[in-house]
Amino acid sequence: MANFGSAKGYSKKDLNFFAQFTAKARKQARVLAVVVLAALIVVGFFVLWTAWALFNNLRVKGQVDDLTIELQDPKYANLDIEAKNLEQEIIARNQYFYTISEMRRIVDETPSATTDLANLIGENIPNTTYISKYEITGTEMTIEGYTFNYYEASNITNMLQASDVFSDLNLTVEHVNRAENDPEDGSLLTINTYYSFIITGDLTVDSYISVSKVIDSELGVTAVGGVTTTPYATGSTYEIPDIGTLEVNGVSYQLSNVLVDGVAVTPDELSAIIANNSISGRAAGNMSIELHYTVVATDEAAEGGEE
Repeated sequence: MANFGSAKGYSKKDLNFFAQFTAKARKQARVLAVVVLAALIVVGFFVLWTAWALFNNLRVKGQVDDLTIELQDPKYANLDIEAKNLEQEIIARNQYFYTISEMRRIVDETPSATTDLANLIGENIPNTTYISKYEITGTEMTIEGYTFNYYEASNITNMLQASDVFSDLNLTVEHVNRAENDPEDGSLLTINTYYSFIITGDLTVDSYISVSKVIDSELGVTAVGGVTTTPYATGSTYEIPDIGTLEVNGVSYQLSNVLVDGVAVTPDELSAIIANNSISGRAAGNMSIELHYTVVATDEAAEGGEE
């Protein structure tokens, strides 16, 4: 019989081959399992995300449908008209407020003497002096009277000057001829020597700076709020800040012009005001400042204008 070699040796080689094949197969199976598991996780996540997005879209669509149905209610039919009517009412009320505040500005700027002035004069006039006239017209005061002592009129003038109520006081003193200047009641007939005096001066009053804001549009000029009037000591400095821009009802406006006592400032002055975002100066009397604004041009509007 022919001998083909050892049967035992052939069996070991065969077993080693199958063992290596089996180990590699198990490794590949684990890798495949991990890949499949990862794919299932990704697919599951995608399915959940899709389901959530679909549910959310359905929920939003339902809310939109409910809102659409609600807006179809007759009570909402005239909202546009009501909104326009309210807008016109706001404009009218702003104009009314502007008018009232303008009237208040006139009242504030009307000079008046302090209520203690009469008491001040009464308490400091000596017994040798007689006041025949006391008058204040606008900012000008006039006091006329008679005195036995030539220097008493100067003392009265100095007293008024020291009170900080008046400025630029002027005094005139004259000797009186009794026969020509005696009062009708004859109260000075027994006096041989006396003097008449006239004291004039201006009231020391504050300077009032009034500020108003208006919007210029194709429809005309619309007031924004009322007139703000602020007193400043004459000679002191004033400043009106944050005037470069303005926002009304969600619409932005920018400063385009400034009128001081009805006269527009120069382009250079306007540029400086816009750059500083304020107006400042020294109070030297009543002043009216009117700030004009125009709507801020958007990019879309600018592109449309270029076309």
